[in-house]
Amino acid sequence: MERQFWERLCESLQLSRFVELQYDDSRRNEIIETLRHTFRQKTLAEWENHLKDVDACWAAVRTVEEVVEDAHFRQRQTIIDTTGGGKAPGIAVKLGSTPGSLRSRPAGFGQHTDQVLSELGYSKKKIRLLRDKKVV
Repeated sequence: MERQFWERLCESLQLSRFVELQYDDSRRNEIIETLRHTFRQKTLAEWENHLKDVDACWAAVRTVEEVVEDAHFRQRQTIIDTTGGGKAPGIAVKLGSTPGSLRSRPAGFGQHTDQVLSELGYSKKKIRLLRDKKVV
């Protein structure tokens, strides 16, 4: 985190004493524990409201379920609906002139195992043996 953002965060949390200690490894545990204690004092919604106007490069840590349902991610198509009714990651990088697109669903677990092993020189018999032994 750049110093300006660290300073703004510390000041907004009334922890100005830590501004000069940003890179002080000898005090790292103290800083982390103080931040943990501080952030436990309010709910996520309260912190979002408290920090919304603080230019400090912060973001809430979300669960997978929260990300999937988040209006911001859905609007930016970071999370998309699949044809099968599920949800999947979209194209994260948004390029104006050459936007990406999803052309197919991601491969299923083990879907291309036989093909990859064949390309590596394994015979059908050897692949069958690996499957029988539950190696693949």
